[in-house]
Amino acid sequence: MTASFNNDRDRVLAATDILSLVGEVVALRPKGREHVGLCPFHDDRSPSMSVVTHKGTGFYKCFACGAAGNAIDFVINYHRMEFPEALRFLAERANVELTPWEGARNQRKAGEPTRDDVLRANALAEKFFRRVYADAEAGARARAEAGRRGYDAETAQAFGLGAAPQRMDALVEGVRKAVKSAGADYPSFDAFVQAGVIRPSRSGDYIDLLRDRLVFPIYDELGRPIAFGGRKLDPEQEPKYLNSPESPVFHKSRALYGIHLAKRRIVEQSTAIVTEGYTDVIACHRAGFGNAVATLGTALTREHARVLRRLAERVVLLFDGDEAGQKAADRAVEVFFSETIDIRICVLPGGLDPDDLLRSEGGAERFREALSRSVDALPFMATRIRRQLEGRGLSGRQQLIEQTVAKFVDLGFNAMPGLRRQLVLQTLSDLFNFPAPEIDRLAKAIRPRPLPGADGGAIIEPKPGEAPESATVGADMIASPQRARARREAERRLLAVLCAEPGLARASVPVEGAGALPLSEAIRPEEFADPAHSAIFAAISSAAEAARVLNFDGLLGELADTSLKSLASDLYMFGADVLRDAAGQEGRTATEEVAVSWRDLENLDRRERLRNSGERDEAGASRTLGTDGAVERLAQLRERGHDATAARRLFGRSSGATTDRGPGGRD
Repeated sequence: MTASFNNDRDRVLAATDILSLVGEVVALRPKGREHVGLCPFHDDRSPSMSVVTHKGTGFYKCFACGAAGNAIDFVINYHRMEFPEALRFLAERANVELTPWEGARNQRKAGEPTRDDVLRANALAEKFFRRVYADAEAGARARAEAGRRGYDAETAQAFGLGAAPQRMDALVEGVRKAVKSAGADYPSFDAFVQAGVIRPSRSGDYIDLLRDRLVFPIYDELGRPIAFGGRKLDPEQEPKYLNSPESPVFHKSRALYGIHLAKRRIVEQSTAIVTEGYTDVIACHRAGFGNAVATLGTALTREHARVLRRLAERVVLLFDGDEAGQKAADRAVEVFFSETIDIRICVLPGGLDPDDLLRSEGGAERFREALSRSVDALPFMATRIRRQLEGRGLSGRQQLIEQTVAKFVDLGFNAMPGLRRQLVLQTLSDLFNFPAPEIDRLAKAIRPRPLPGADGGAIIEPKPGEAPESATVGADMIASPQRARARREAERRLLAVLCAEPGLARASVPVEGAGALPLSEAIRPEEFADPAHSAIFAAISSAAEAARVLNFDGLLGELADTSLKSLASDLYMFGADVLRDAAGQEGRTATEEVAVSWRDLENLDRRERLRNSGERDEAGASRTLGTDGAVERLAQLRERGHDATAARRLFGRSSGATTDRGPGGRD
């Protein structure tokens, strides 16, 4: 079972273009041999994530939060999937047939639907609504409403339009029958309840969420239905629009209607248009503005902002001219205030919404003109504040200035980069006709209130310099802190080469008293001084001993812990540089380089054993970590302070690696 899963994983990874996969949700640009973009796993302000595809491997690594992994890891962490679900998704995407596994259906705990079950329930509900829409009688009113709005069959297909019948329990009855006949091959009834398409009634039974409505499926970035919205068909029915409740797969604060269709156009145009509803998005797409999305019954949130910021350089917030639209624009500007993205506000003429404007005579051209007249966020806010200043006396002006500055501080004004902060400061100075230095002093005296969710879900890594706990053989062999650090650097270099070329674990190396042995047998994982090094080597060694061909993608798949994936990615980049420099400057092959790294580690251990026994080994002293000796090198390292790349520069040169680039500081 495990072997088939590993085989499936390796085949799926080999068939997946990680650059294309990540590029669907993050705008990437080439930088040297890699591609870089904003990391989607923390509140990234400047591109700190790299996607590496050279040398036949493929992985991502963020040098700010430490997020790292292969294509499967990216899908698991970004799209919030479990491993089997992520594997199936990538297999379908790459047209890879997976090995059947009967045990998969038994993974679900009795009575506890998984996230995958909820997604399947939504997919089945979508098919149900589409069938009703196509039915000559049951879907007639929904099709008439769609036709009134100008939606043709192509539009209905693209946006998955459906219809909910008038009966209160049509979906409930269909699900109950299917569960009874299909058994374990069908999601449980509870999965549909968790999805929100079925809900408890006041009588204690269950009823359909949507009844007698035109149905708009809400898709995630992968095109999977995660929720539904329904517009009333009966004029007496309330409310006019009804959305699915939040569920394990649907979060209003992050979901954007139309994102699955718009994301490619958003990346191509570096611009996203944000509207307020389903019909606005459809109208925009039909008129050729395919980079439009909508929030779902909620104001724009920081989560929405983070999704769009990774795809676009600018966002145009589209609102009608009424007071509610103006206030919504204010809230949206507040969300984006501290984000490094250009924000523009577009207020449509005549109080029209996009749907009405685009369906009017010459609507597309008027819409395009309105977009061209959109205003940058800061002047827009200034205009609103200027209106509030009108008619105020001295005390009123003072109060408004203090309130505005305090609000800007809460939004991140004091933490802005210098030039950006100065531009905002000058805008406030001009707005209030008040000296900029005085506003600056006022802002610095105000303590910002923490914004909810400001951490952005960033991964917390151990602090630099923290010594990992260790009770291994390798750690016990080293007595002094200097020698302990020397050994860790030696094993780090060896492991880096192995991460770059995992197959080198089968290379033969000389072992004192034992002749030549495969590296995987020459050293045991528990002999590594650093527990993280030990865990990574254990995965490499295990594959070598099982005669499995392991590349770096596969190695990441073997590592369950996110911190290990991050460290392994660092080591891969370090090791790739070492091998490249060894080949280019010393003329050494990868096999010869791993032998050199092994020799350095062995000589260091040998010297330690001799030191403990009171003996000397002059020859060994000259071979260990270069002619200057490990302890002397470490003295130099201490003089350099806490430079993260110092160890690499010092120890790398001892084996011919003269590059000054560290794992996180490449060209």
